[in-house]
Amino acid sequence: DLNATRGKIIVDKVTNPGGDTTSFDFTSTYGGSFSLTDGATPNDSGLIMPGTYSVSETANSAYVTTASCTSSLGHPADDPSSINLAAGEVVTCTFTNAKKPKLTVTKIVVNDNGGTKQVSDFPLFVDGNSVTSGVKNTSSVGSHTVSETTDTGYTATIGGDCAADGSITLAAGD
Repeated sequence: DLNATRGKIIVDKVTNPGGDTTSFDFTSTYGGSFSLTDGATPNDSGLIMPGTYSVSETANSAYVTTASCTSSLGHPADDPSSINLAAGEVVTCTFTNAKKPKLTVTKIVVNDNGGTKQVSDFPLFVDGNSVTSGVKNTSSVGSHTVSETTDTGYTATIGGDCAADGSITLAAGD
């Protein structure tokens, strides 16, 4: 019985946020290359001989990728780079891609009391790192702080999606 003497490797793709239509490329030592999108039918190796195999995803700079594998036989989790497939086992590897959020800080200068300053006169920062007004910046999931260099002749106000203190929390895909 081939089901008792062989095993299978299943590769599934998940994105955060879900429903992303990006195609992700994979390479395996059990069957070559393939591509998957979120929600697509997982890749199935078919019945293969027990042994050590690997599967990897081609890096995509717009995403943070994590991967984990589980065994139908309850064996310890394998790393996708070293899958120890036993007879009768199905190892399922799930690759999750979290889309990196982007943050745009836009400075508006109001010269209504005789001021002559321009946007470039107010350096802008995200977590202390310099950013340019109106430019989308790739960021990371989690809490961040937007700030600027202030000028005593101007009143600084932070708004939009940021709290008044400049704090903002970004989720995958924001």
